[in-house]
Parts: sequence; C-alpha cells; structure tokens
Amino acid sequence: EGIKGYASGVIYSEDGYIITNDHIYSEVPSAKFKIHTHDGNIYSARFIAGDTRSDLAVLKVDSSGFYPATFGNSDELKFGEEVVAIGRPNDATSSSSITGGYISFLNRRVSNSTSYASKLIQTDSAINPGSSGGALVNMYGQVIGVASSKIASVTYEGMAFCIPSATVKDIVDQLISQGYVSGRPTLGIEGEALSSFYQHYYRMPAGLYITYVQPGSDAYSKGIENGDMLLSINGH
Repeated sequence: EGIKGYASGVIYSEDGYIITNDHIYSEVPSAKFKIHTHDGNIYSARFIAGDTRSDLAVLKVDSSGFYPATFGNSDELKFGEEVVAIGRPNDATSSSSITGGYISFLNRRVSNSTSYASKLIQTDSAINPGSSGGALVNMYGQVIGVASSKIASVTYEGMAFCIPSATVKDIVDQLISQGYVSGRPTLGIEGEALSSFYQHYYRMPAGLYITYVQPGSDAYSKGIENGDMLLSINGH
C-alpha cells in the first residue's frame, strides 16, 4: 500500500550488501525495501546509507550466500566498446532484461537534481524506468558502471548515463564503512555573477555576489556573509 517504486541493483558482497541509486526513494516517505533476486526469492533489506551527489545508495540483506558481481576498471573503457545494461524495467517481479549498446562518451559532466555535476559514462544502451541502479557490463562480464539517468525527450534518443565503477567502489566502500562520503572540498557559499550593467549602475566590482552562506561551513567560520563580494581566489 502507499507509494511504491521499482529499481534495480547490483549485489556487492556475499553477505548481502546491495548497490542501487539514491534517487529511487526520494519521493517515498519512510521507505522500506524488498529485494527480488533472480532465483525468485524475496528478502527484506535495511537501508545502510545514501549519497545524493553521486546518486548511490547501499542496502543490506541480513543473509549470506549471495553471488557478488565482478567489477571491472572503468578507467580502461574505450570509445565504441560494446556494453550491456541489465535491469528490470517493468517491475520487481519481472525477469531481468538486457539491452545492448556502445560506450558513446567518457567522463561526460552531467548535473543531477542537486546541481552537482558528476563525470559519467554515456551509452546508447536503453535504460528505462525500473532499470535505474542496474549494472552496465562489459564483454568480459564485469560491471563497469551503475545506471543512473537518461535524457528523456522527443529530441534525444539513446543518451543514458552510468556512474563509473571506479567511482562506485570508492563511494560504496565509504558508505559501508562510515555511513557518509568524506573528503569533498566545499566553500559553503552560493552566489551569482553580476552583469556589467549592475556593476556600473551600483558601482560594484566584478565578482561573485554571495547570496547564501551555509551555517557551519568554512566560509561561515571565516565571517563571510550574505551580500559580500568574492573578488578573487588565491590571487586570481
């Protein structure tokens, strides 16, 4: 009952850690998770942690004996390399489907709903609703990406984006070990560039007009406030 959503996932470990997308539960309050495996079994899963920026999340089934996927090195991918996307585009009870295609672009910067741009793999393999979180696999049977998004438009066709396996392993290992992703630099500010008209009319210098300072950030602790102008960084 209530709001339901369907997505795919990748088994990460023999003891039941599963990778999927973070966005799949964004519209489901107090989400609970059921895992349908290829052999017809159904498991309850616990939410471990999620990361909005990378669009990755980790679930855990309290069981063992799973067959984890083998991961390849996404840094070794080549343009034109054949790949297949595996997922369940209809619903959780359907059989998995495979769609074939090629690597169309590497390190494509794509912004998600958080306005954070990630370097993703672009492929023309079809990724449909329900296939989010599924595996992008090379011809050696290795997972080299996790399906994340696509451009859905009558103007575009065959433009799907996957999170590279190198990014997946780094993010997922941190989510499992500490529950969050560390080491990301951030200024803690939002701002807008002023047009030449505003600079002249209000006698303001060229720079970034700060519209928001995140409480607790480094910028906040240094005394930066709304309405300040950022004129240079490291002398530039």
